[in-house]
Amino acid sequence: MTRLLSYQIAPYLDSGQLQIVLADHQPACVPIHVLHREGRLASAKVRNFVDLLVASLRADKALR
Repeated sequence: MTRLLSYQIAPYLDSGQLQIVLADHQPACVPIHVLHREGRLASAKVRNFVDLLVASLRADKALR
């Protein structure tokens, strides 16, 4: 038995190679925060990266 993060094992759970035991004892989900500077000093490249990152994280079903 081991404890892993959901995104690390999502393909194996989907394929049935792994299964969750003790599902009633899983820890609560931890939110992911992305922090960056806004305003005049903000970099457009950083803002574009953050937007891409947020979209990617929201689309990843393993993180839900």
